[in-house]
Amino acid sequence: MNLKRVLSVVCLGVMLSVLLTGCVTNKPVPLPEEMDETVVVAAGEEVLELLMAEKYEEVAAMFREDIRTQPGKEITADVVKELVEGQILPEESGIFDKVIDSYAEGVKGAAEPHGVAVIHTQYTKDKVGFGIAFDLEMNLIGLSIATDMV
Repeated sequence: MNLKRVLSVVCLGVMLSVLLTGCVTNKPVPLPEEMDETVVVAAGEEVLELLMAEKYEEVAAMFREDIRTQPGKEITADVVKELVEGQILPEESGIFDKVIDSYAEGVKGAAEPHGVAVIHTQYTKDKVGFGIAFDLEMNLIGLSIATDMV
């Protein structure tokens, strides 16, 4: 993996950690008034389906342009693939089985108002949580994958 890709994955992870800070609190933060929970969850599940189908190019293209094209931090299919493969190790998690539950929440103190689809999934050996963030226009702005989210 070259240095540019490593930096892109690290920057994406840092950016998403900041964006998704509200996902790990005990009390859910309400979605911005302009957002509908059903729409946010459905959009998150669509991204999840693309990830499970390994359609990384499509997921990368869904990111809002200013986020996708940041110089030195470009989000490409390879960056998305590396994020997924770096977090979901088949020897540790197994293979995807099903969605356990999903909901949407807002993020307190964020630079811009947005909503996050939080999707808990079951793999054959572990549970994996996905945080998929959307801006008010429902553009993808963040993606987080963790085994400790569930």
